[in-house]
Amino acid sequence: MLTETFLDLVLLMLAIGSGLAWGWFAWVSRQEGERRAMRLALGLAVGLGGFFLIATYFAFNVRLVIFYVLIIILLTGLGLFLLPLGSLPAETALPTRRFDERQIMFARHRLQPGTPEYKSYYAEHPAHKKADDRTRARPGLLSPAASMPIPQPLPLPMPDFRSPRHYTRW
Repeated sequence: MLTETFLDLVLLMLAIGSGLAWGWFAWVSRQEGERRAMRLALGLAVGLGGFFLIATYFAFNVRLVIFYVLIIILLTGLGLFLLPLGSLPAETALPTRRFDERQIMFARHRLQPGTPEYKSYYAEHPAHKKADDRTRARPGLLSPAASMPIPQPLPLPMPDFRSPRHYTRW
């Protein structure tokens, strides 16, 4: 049998927990500039926290009904979450059409002007040439010639940015 003290404790924990959780959500939403989300979260923090706090003053039978309704909602939600309803369509393992992997920007960046691969690709995709050449002409991400260079205390990061080219030769 549930005691009055236990119900009071559960309702008080729900009041504090929901108030703090929704209050934190409101604070994060404010930091992100999401005013509507902040207002909704504050409303839930005050509304739910206040409801559970006021519910500690209700008659024992009313608190018992609130407790059982919360248990039913929790178990129903858990059951719906775990119940495998419907099925997702299985996608085929084989691609349905061919894809030119040279269109990936990292692959295009590796194309060197004057090489047969460079000429072949840009003969098939002339629309990419202007933008790709402009990108290739820029200094590297950690280069001292970059638009906002960051002084490097250690020379370690640069090999990390160059290493994928070396991996492709294996």
